Amino acid sequence: EYLPDHRTTASGPLPNPQSAEPPNKKVLAYLIQVVPKSQQAQSGSKCHKVSDQPKLAPVEPPLGAYSAHVDEKGRLKLPVTFKEYLESLEDGRLFVTTTDKRIAKLYPISVWKQNLKHLAELALEHPLLAKSMSITARHYGEDGRLDTGGRVMLPTNLRRMLNLEGQEVWMDAAPEGCINIYSKAEYEAQLRNAEGLLEEANVAATRKGF
Repeated sequence: EYLPDHRTTASGPLPNPQSAEPPNKKVLAYLIQVVPKSQQAQSGSKCHKVSDQPKLAPVEPPLGAYSAHVDEKGRLKLPVTFKEYLESLEDGRLFVTTTDKRIAKLYPISVWKQNLKHLAELALEHPLLAKSMSITARHYGEDGRLDTGGRVMLPTNLRRMLNLEGQEVWMDAAPEGCINIYSKAEYEAQLRNAEGLLEEANVAATRKGF
């Protein structure tokens, strides 16, 4: 015997599930086709924007020699050209040291890692020479970074040994990217030696097409 369903709620009788109308099949088919396409279009536009972002061109090491200053706390204030060069590197870490106890050097970490490979190769033929350079570099060296003011802290052992605190220094860059830091006395001595060979050097360079 059939008995009507008298279930109710506070808002009224519950609908009979058997009497609910099925959803329109055409509407469902349209949604199935359109929604994925719209999602693909949105995701595609996002990827397109990322790929169109311009990449910064790498900055080459400076070609000239520049004067700079080390303050009383041992912070080297870099000239703008050196600051821009270091800021353009993907990895901003530095290794600050010396290998000859005459010239301080700022090595971008990628350059220093390459030097460690060269020292390993040198150790196969001349282990004592490689060990000498390695020990010296570790003793006077520290990891460093360029701060927001464009300064780099020089290691205490290094700056005191080279008498750089509160002094004027000179800087230039090697082609591989290492930055050399000379005390004023060291730079002027090298400059005098270079000037003594200028005439002979120019003749030889001219023969090579300079």
